[in-house]
Amino acid sequence: MPDVPFGKLCKATVDALLLFVLTDAKGIIQNISVEYAQMLGQAREEIIGRHITDVIENTGLTRVLKTGKEEIGQMWVFKNGQTTVCNRLPLRDESGKIIGALSMAITHDLKEFSELTEKIKTLQMENEMYRQQLSEIKREAFSMDAFVGESEALKNIKGIIQKIAPSKSSVLLTGETGTGKEVIANVIHQLSSRCFKSFIKINCSAIPGELLESELFGYAEGSFSGAVRGGKPGKFELANSGTILLDEIGELPLTLQPKLLRVLQENVVERVGGTKEIPLDIRVICCTNQSLKELTESGKFRRDLYYRINTVEINIPPLREHKEDIPLLCDYFIKKINKNHGSFIQGISNEMVTHFSRNEWVGNIRELEHVLERACLSAVSGTLEECHFDFFMPMLPKDETWEANPDALDGIIAAAEKTAIQRAIQAANGNKSRAAESLNIARSQLYEKIKKHRLTM
Repeated sequence: MPDVPFGKLCKATVDALLLFVLTDAKGIIQNISVEYAQMLGQAREEIIGRHITDVIENTGLTRVLKTGKEEIGQMWVFKNGQTTVCNRLPLRDESGKIIGALSMAITHDLKEFSELTEKIKTLQMENEMYRQQLSEIKREAFSMDAFVGESEALKNIKGIIQKIAPSKSSVLLTGETGTGKEVIANVIHQLSSRCFKSFIKINCSAIPGELLESELFGYAEGSFSGAVRGGKPGKFELANSGTILLDEIGELPLTLQPKLLRVLQENVVERVGGTKEIPLDIRVICCTNQSLKELTESGKFRRDLYYRINTVEINIPPLREHKEDIPLLCDYFIKKINKNHGSFIQGISNEMVTHFSRNEWVGNIRELEHVLERACLSAVSGTLEECHFDFFMPMLPKDETWEANPDALDGIIAAAEKTAIQRAIQAANGNKSRAAESLNIARSQLYEKIKKHRLTM
């Protein structure tokens, strides 16, 4: 089989291209595809040798020749109104000097391209819709409503949160395990201007010390054996523009504390084994169930780091110090459990609320939630009674003085009754008859209780 001459091969290649035009450095057309010439309504021989603007008035090739910059994926409209998408590229010699330019259409018929564009637009709209829905779910789960309690201690904390949430200040959350530190951290993030940005969490006690550095700060390519090609970003990079939660900060190894301090002071992070400084715009929230002050005095925590992370320190009290919030917490968790497990629990008996108020709740709010969840799964529907807590009752303290102090019980029951009335009236949009019906009491009784609790409805 005879070889095809190189010149014929080049010409066949150009003709195979849909819409192709080539000019020299002065804009003189050197070649053009047959189909392009036909679309312009001229013979190919008449076009070659003429200036590009004489043939295509609105061409972008003159701009490419002048700037030397490529133009990729550009929309272009023919005189007949047909639209295409093209790439325009400058041509250079070995010295880098521009010797010409070419334009080539990506597609001849934009029908398929338009359909693809519409699909992309649809996907973008769906993505935005899902993003908004996810944001609403997150806001519902981590809004101030998730921080349940009306005791004076919790009201004070809520006031502090509303004041500091919009700021960039670092926050230190202290308190026993299970008091709700992570819930408050989520609330602070959701109430801030960074709520649509990343919220990255890392538990400093859950990762071995030798791995924690690369988890926090990332690592460069080749920094150690087994490192991923190209390196890997750390949690600080992933949280850039958003918020990072350092849980159990008291467990951070002393050797890593100076590097964390530098990140917080200079707002830059450097990967392990790397030399490039990466700028950061990040808010830091730290949690601990330890006394960092005691750790600093014993030399286990850097004093300068302690002062850096506790710009605002919020101490969350244990549940035993605000037991008056137990009825509200029970109501909140029962609704949450019903939603998550498909159960139909209507509430909890006053007797069980009394028993709950006797308990010291070493595990705090988290323990209360788990106790309620187990009982709800056992009962499935109806009101939670003592019989549903057979696993819990033996753990209650034998408190002989409790019965001799009925005022405490009366206060807890009254608080629960007041809350139930308020919510029933609110759910009924102020309609007292419907509210009384939902509470299974007479309308006259409802008015008596409104007067008793001095409610203004």
